[in-house]
Amino acid sequence: MWNVALRNLWQRRLRSLLTMLGVAVAVQLYLTISSIMASYELDLQGQLSAMAGRVFVQRPTADEGGLEEFPSPGSSIELEVARELLAIEGLDGAASSAILYVPLTRSPAPGLPPSTLALGIEPGHEEAFLGDLDVETGQKVLQGTDGVVLGRGAAEHYAAEDGSPAGCGDTIEILGRPLTVTGVLGRSPNLYRGMIMMDLSTAQDLFNRQGNVSAVILTAARVDDVPAVQAAVEARYPELEAAGQDDIAEDAREMLTTMDVFFDLINTTVVAVVFLFVTIVMFVAVMERRRDIGVLRAIGARRATVFGMVASESLALSLGGVILAWPIWALIGGLFIGEFASSPEVILSGWLEMGLLAIVVGVAASLVPAWRAVRVDPLEALRYE
Repeated sequence: MWNVALRNLWQRRLRSLLTMLGVAVAVQLYLTISSIMASYELDLQGQLSAMAGRVFVQRPTADEGGLEEFPSPGSSIELEVARELLAIEGLDGAASSAILYVPLTRSPAPGLPPSTLALGIEPGHEEAFLGDLDVETGQKVLQGTDGVVLGRGAAEHYAAEDGSPAGCGDTIEILGRPLTVTGVLGRSPNLYRGMIMMDLSTAQDLFNRQGNVSAVILTAARVDDVPAVQAAVEARYPELEAAGQDDIAEDAREMLTTMDVFFDLINTTVVAVVFLFVTIVMFVAVMERRRDIGVLRAIGARRATVFGMVASESLALSLGGVILAWPIWALIGGLFIGEFASSPEVILSGWLEMGLLAIVVGVAASLVPAWRAVRVDPLEALRYE
């Protein structure tokens, strides 16, 4: 049955190739969207795990009751208030700090942090923002007022003339001030990729923000103390917004739900287009081969055999399109998505999902054409021809 199906496809190889290319383009779109969403969810999980035991305090800039983002570039807290917040009982002082957050470039996509951002933090309190993230080279502790720690994205942004990312000992320049790289983070969530961490006082001088900060990170000495710390902030400073890990996780889930609905609509449309495309091609192929099918039926071919032949052709077109989609997806991922969709879990999940989907679509798309084929009357087909 497969031999006959493949022979029929080869006889019309140009149309078969164009059909598989059409399926491949649609499949790579499906894979790209699915991989972006999966990577985005993994990235958020990484960010949330780094926020465990912390309370994030900023001045609300969104509608009441909604956390716009953390840290928000529009937030501003007086330095004296930040000091009072850091004096609340039950905190891990080394893992708590005031921070200044200044985007240097735009966000590459809605819901993502800026490609490069300056982050001022109190020296010795780097753990407040970095948590247990590891550095690839150097140290994640600021050294002097002109030392900076870079995320991998920021290191690539300040690449040398030969294209190599900035590394330890290199000098980068921000607003005319030379700064020395003392550490570069390894693979990390997107929030940290574009980070340029520097001394808080240096950041305040560079961006003319003396006397205020963007937000305050409060780390409870014990995870169980987080609700008490959050309640203390809300009681003393009702004009400020105190968000714990659960609050940020809830906002992240709401945002993901909205994105899932939008992208699922796109993927559903893609699957429907592939289904209709393969169905139409197979329907035309059956109409063109009415005489051949009539001959097969006349010499004793059973309806199940004819049905299987058409279903095999449809399945071969779908699977061929999926196979052609892999290199297209890899090329697009490497050029435009990069590390965002390159995790092994995402790639394996995409392969399995599209392999199963190709079988389902291939079989489903063959039902109407195959039913039309098995209903061909041998005498009528031969008389018509």
